[in-house]
Amino acid sequence: MMSSSGGIGKEREEGPQSESSQRKVVRTACPLCGYHVFDVEIENNRVERVRPAPVPGNKGDGVCLKAVRALQWHYPEEVRGAIFPMIRQNKGGPWKRASWDEALDLVAKRLKETKETDGSQATAIMIGTGALMGGIIGMQTLGQFAEKYGCYIHTHGETCYVVRVIANIVTCGALLQPDLEPGIKNGSIWLWGSNPEASLPPMVKRIRLKQKNEGSKLVVIDPRRTVLAKKADLYLPVKPGTDLALILAMLNVIIKEELYDKEFVDKYTLGFDELKKHVAVYTPEHVEDIVNIPASDIRKAAEIYAKDQPAAIFAYIGIDGGPHAFQFHRAAVSLHALLGNIDVAGGMLLREKWTGWLASSAFKAQEGKPCAGQPYSIYTKFSNEGSPAYFLESVLRGDPCEYKNLLIWGYNTVRMHGDSNRVREALKKAEFIVQVDPQMNEVSDYADVFLPVRALLEKQELGSLWGSFDNDQLYLVEPCIKAPGEGLDDYEIVWRLSERFGFEHWKSFEEAANETLSKIDYTLDKMKAEGPWYWRETDKKWKTRTPAFRTSSGKIELYSKVIEEEGFNPLPTYFEAAETHVSSPNIARKYPLIATDFRSPNYLHSRLHDCPGLLKVEPEPLVERQGLRKISRKELSDYRWDGLVLAQAY
Repeated sequence: MMSSSGGIGKEREEGPQSESSQRKVVRTACPLCGYHVFDVEIENNRVERVRPAPVPGNKGDGVCLKAVRALQWHYPEEVRGAIFPMIRQNKGGPWKRASWDEALDLVAKRLKETKETDGSQATAIMIGTGALMGGIIGMQTLGQFAEKYGCYIHTHGETCYVVRVIANIVTCGALLQPDLEPGIKNGSIWLWGSNPEASLPPMVKRIRLKQKNEGSKLVVIDPRRTVLAKKADLYLPVKPGTDLALILAMLNVIIKEELYDKEFVDKYTLGFDELKKHVAVYTPEHVEDIVNIPASDIRKAAEIYAKDQPAAIFAYIGIDGGPHAFQFHRAAVSLHALLGNIDVAGGMLLREKWTGWLASSAFKAQEGKPCAGQPYSIYTKFSNEGSPAYFLESVLRGDPCEYKNLLIWGYNTVRMHGDSNRVREALKKAEFIVQVDPQMNEVSDYADVFLPVRALLEKQELGSLWGSFDNDQLYLVEPCIKAPGEGLDDYEIVWRLSERFGFEHWKSFEEAANETLSKIDYTLDKMKAEGPWYWRETDKKWKTRTPAFRTSSGKIELYSKVIEEEGFNPLPTYFEAAETHVSSPNIARKYPLIATDFRSPNYLHSRLHDCPGLLKVEPEPLVERQGLRKISRKELSDYRWDGLVLAQAY
């Protein structure tokens, strides 16, 4: 375990201060991506400067533009829409300011009535990125409320992170994450559908230094020729949606050419013979037409992975949102297992120490109660939450249960979901909607109650990567500036609501944080004094313990009986996605282009698009055609792309 030289959350004096200047520097965690600890300079309740703090575990070097400009902007009052609780006098009627007691009494009354008449499963809590970021106590608290009330929680985890964690847990018992620690040798670094130039700019410098100083090979697999792709040792422009076929072909080469670690495979894996037989058909020559990559380059990729070890593979949201995300991540664990590239410095690390949200189950299954997405039993069973994609079916069709009440927590469902027209239809049909958010947005058009929550640097929270997920670093998100109006922290809103049901709950942030930190033998006072809790072990834990891995068999399950028992293919199997040139040739003849989205370095998913400093840098949605420069909305008329419709993207 390592800690910083200075405590997090402490104010640091910088030069003479006076009451009139009110100048201070606060060390806190980034409330946007959750990757960095910052020193934030505050003057007169405004952010003047943001710079990285010298603490272990910061995932890169420097500060990204969106953090600097968004934190300086910081949701001014004029864009929030409401800074006090608001209620409608009738469905769709005008908003009226209310007290917290009046608003929460109304929410509690409605939830109690619904539970009495339709059952608690008629209520769903939907949590978005706005609440997940830096929100361990908030997530635990919402999970406790949902468990006591008897309803399910939905996050957007099907297309971001959760599906990856489930695949890892099922296959090897814990989440695997790439090790890019400074001073640690990486034989190869793989960016598979990941573009840190946009998602995590401070990490780019570290990658380039490893290429230059350590000789690490860089492989980029992406439909787009990104900036890093141009500097890669190997760039594979994979056809969108075919990544699983590509990784199966790599497995084929490594097994057929016997490039794998036979001792590790024999001792620590289950189902190798079945996997060997299964991938035999995925030869590079067979797969090249599927993925649009020459067989020779597929073989080269497999050889780099096998020979340039340890290998750190970054395969995140670009894969998570695809048609084969679960099975791709299972295949990726199999790839690492073939080379024994697990819990190895510079390779893939087992994240078992802190088990934040998923493994310790902040969300609990509601026995005997249906939830949206139960047909997808793997997801609901292992995450203890409903399917975010399937919630529309529960609202609109009552399948498998009817959601009448929606508590929408930091989640702009209109922007975040595909088919926004259908989302609007569902929001219009829901009988009662409570919106908890720092600002009013498209969801507010349908909400019955609006509860203002503190934003970004106004919060006090316990944070980790993406809020409350299994990770190697925990830190304090300390309030740096005073929130306008009457906004509260997420957990305080839940506690006040819990009191109206007689539910037990933590009484203070200190109590909640200390109980949470006790799982890792840490305390809030120690964190304030010593800095972030940072854990990094690369000791090949599987060598010295029994069972070696936390799976049902105690081994890495290349062939998964757990998945088989749920009615799914126990081995990663590629199939052509819907509406492609292969599966829907008639559609493809009319619409020959393949569309895929890409991340902007200036925004965070659907957030921050009203920040003037970022709008100045990127004022319009952009379309990019491979081989051409980026194309703005104004230039679209120059291209005859029948069927390409740009709605308001932000």
